[in-house]
Amino acid sequence: MIYVPAENQTSVSTILKIIGIAFVICGCLVGIIGFVVSKNM
Repeated sequence: MIYVPAENQTSVSTILKIIGIAFVICGCLVGIIGFVVSKNM
């Protein structure tokens, strides 16, 4: 475990949250695009 100062820990958690949200949005977009493509084929 690497020691991280308290003020850095909050920014790391926010970055991780943003990355997580971005992954969820990307997953939704991929699902929607895949659904539309499969319907059109």
